[in-house]
This record gives sequence, C-alpha cells and structure tokens, in this order.
Amino acid sequence: MTYAIANRVVLITGATSGIGMATAKALQARGADVVLTGRRQEVLDALVLELGGDRTLAMRVDVTDREALDAVVTAAAERFGGVDVVIANAGIAVDPPTTVAAVDEREFERVIEVDLLGVWRTVRAALPQIIARRGHVVLTASVAAFGNGGGNAAYAASKAGVEQLGLALRAELAPHGATAGVLYPGWVDTPLIKVAFGNAVVRELIRHTEPRPLRTPITPERVAAATVRGIERRSARIIVPGRWIPFSVLRGIVNPLIDRAIERDPKTKRLILELEEQTTARGNHAVHDPDSLTPGSSREPTSATHVAHSSSTEAGHHACPEHLAQHVRSVPLALRFPRSAPRRRGMTTAHWWRANGTDTRRCRRRRPVRHPTRPPPRRRCDRDHITTPSRSSP
Repeated sequence: MTYAIANRVVLITGATSGIGMATAKALQARGADVVLTGRRQEVLDALVLELGGDRTLAMRVDVTDREALDAVVTAAAERFGGVDVVIANAGIAVDPPTTVAAVDEREFERVIEVDLLGVWRTVRAALPQIIARRGHVVLTASVAAFGNGGGNAAYAASKAGVEQLGLALRAELAPHGATAGVLYPGWVDTPLIKVAFGNAVVRELIRHTEPRPLRTPITPERVAAATVRGIERRSARIIVPGRWIPFSVLRGIVNPLIDRAIERDPKTKRLILELEEQTTARGNHAVHDPDSLTPGSSREPTSATHVAHSSSTEAGHHACPEHLAQHVRSVPLALRFPRSAPRRRGMTTAHWWRANGTDTRRCRRRRPVRHPTRPPPRRRCDRDHITTPSRSSP
C-alpha cells in the first residue's frame, strides 16, 4: 500500500545543499510539511522564503549535538503536531582524501562523528514520534557502503555502518508498524563531490578503477525523486542510479575479485602512494563540510602542482623493455607508440625502443620483449635484431 506523502511532516538534516535541499523541495511540492535543519542559517532562511513559511520550519542544528536535535523534534511537534518521516542526510568527508596511514586522527574521527553517529542521534531523537505515528525513516548511506573505500576510509566505514543501522532498524520497527530504508546514492553533483573530483590523484584513481557509467555524476534532483518514491513505497533500499544495483546484489561475489585486483594492480598502488605523498607534502587536512560553504561558493581543494611519479627509470630499471612491458597496459596506446616514431610492420618492442634512443642491451633476456597486445611477427629482421650476450660471456 502506498504511503501518502501529502500532509506528512518530514524532518531533514543536511538540508542546506545537495540531496537534502533537492529532497525538501520535492517533498514540499508533493504536499508535505518540511522541517529543515543545517548549519547555515542564511541558506535555511532563503529556502524558507522559496518554499513558503506556512509549511516550512527551519532551525540551525549540528547533528553532533543531541540536545539540539531533541529541540528540533519538539519544535516540529508543536508546530505541525508531530514527525512522520525523518531523513538523516547530513554528511562530510576528509578534504583532501587520503589513506588511513596519512590522515589526521581528529579529522578521521570527525567524519565518523557526523556521518555515522550524527545519523544515529538524528534517528534516536525522532524515533518516539516515528513509532507513535507509524512513520518511516530514511538513512542516507552511499554506494561506498558496499565497495572498497581505499583513499576515503572514514567516509566508506561510516556509510557501511549507516547501512547496517538501517537494516537493523527496519527489523526492529516492524512490530510497531513503522519502517526504515537506506538510501544509496552514487556519484552526485553536490559540493561534496569536489572533495574527490577536485583532486588530481583521486580523480585518476577513480577513472582507473571505475568504468565511465559508474563514475558519471547524476543530479541531486534525480536522487530526490528516487527518495520520494522510496518513501511512498516504504522501500528498504533506494539505490540510485540503478546501474549500481547489480554491484549491491552480487557484492559477495564481485567484491573479493575487485579487492584482489586492486591489491595486485601496479597503477593503483602507485596512485595510493602518490596520495600519501601529496598529503604529507601539504601537512594539513580539513573536513569538507557542505554546510560550511557560503551560498554560490565551492571550496575545491587545491590540486598539487607536483606529484611524485614513480617511473621505471627512477626505480632503477633504466627503461628496460622487459620491465616497461609489465606496466604497458596502464599507459594509453598513443603514449606507447607516439606519432613521431611509429611502429613499423615487423618491429619488435626492443627495436622500437632502440629507434627512439633507448639502449635495450641492458636487458638480460635472450629475446626482446614483444608488444603484449600484438602477436609476434612471422618475419624476423636479422640485421636489426639485438642479440644479448650469454651469461658466460664477459
């Protein structure tokens, strides 16, 4: 049976930007009374003017403050008679993203405090109203909850905890006639996304590990529409965009394979090290809080002007084709064989490197390494072939 949204009272945290703001507008358009919370009072006031003050209540709240959340629920009950739906949506992330070994401990714990414990405090404050009115709870997690969170462990761990909190809450609310659901948005075009895509190393890591359809951002309005449908259906899971659903369903099979591939991939390892070196070079961290932005601004982390690059020469391989071929798949095809020195028919990889001024005789293999994506030629040029001295030779 459809849960009608009209004339329902909906409490939303993190309503000053992104998904929270778009959801508030969508719900108000469907006839709901909305209670908006956030840390930017001027944005809340502007949103009230846009939506209309008769069906909107806005209060400045920090989700780490339990007493303030209790006050919001009390004010909503006095103004509208109670709370039917609560959307625990407030969230932050470490800026710039980094590894567990390099992150500042206080910033890591701050993300857990807001993204996980803030959701818990929001739900706990509104739970008596939800049970009494047989309402619905929406907990905003992320697709990071069922994927590898390397480079953003605090955020991923928080969202995984939110997922488990939502699943447990749904089972516990069933005897009371109330329900709970978990929202799993993918990449969404919000201020929070600039934490990842504003950093060159993280952007390259995402591009390397995720196919284009998965890393393409969607609009907050699309997530808001899916959230409204999920509330009406009392859905246990709201995954948007839908292309992430197979990863959620098959996570027990897919995740071990992806984790193993990440552990063995040379480029992923190099990017993780670069991320750590970048963080160490800056020497400071900040928590990216969308509520700390002024209207119309987007505080993007400054991209590094120089990132340490671990090339084969620096690693002591001296541009040997045998070692370069190990990483050739991570290099674009246009860079493997530039137009200035094209690969001719019958030319082996060793021949090409020699034609471009690289001494391949450092390689101790008896045969030059051929291009890994092409079958070896049937013809062989004895004149240009490089013979390597045997091990017994001086």
